[in-house]
Amino acid sequence: MSTSCQPVANQVAAAAGQATAGSLQSLCWASSALGSVASAYFSGALVEAWGPRSVFGLTAVFPLVVSAAAALIDEQPAAPAKLKADEGQPGGRPLLVPGLQNTPKVRGQQPA
Repeated sequence: MSTSCQPVANQVAAAAGQATAGSLQSLCWASSALGSVASAYFSGALVEAWGPRSVFGLTAVFPLVVSAAAALIDEQPAAPAKLKADEGQPGGRPLLVPGLQNTPKVRGQQPA
């Protein structure tokens, strides 16, 4: 459950702000735990009543439903992150990109 709930919670938290992020994450983990406990509690009785083959078939339907629902989500690709010429790599070193006008020159090296 957390794998399908967490991305939605992250998207809602990003839109609503950081104040609701913690409560949404708690809701995701609580619903996952509740579903796990309920399935563990009722699985034995369900196997006794329906048989193992029917219960396996029932549980195989849920991933198919999630996959079908995921196919219906209209998702747009994210724009690539852009670095400014003065931003560098971690540690304060400048980012050296071929063809970039503002690349720092190294002493004794001719420009390409």
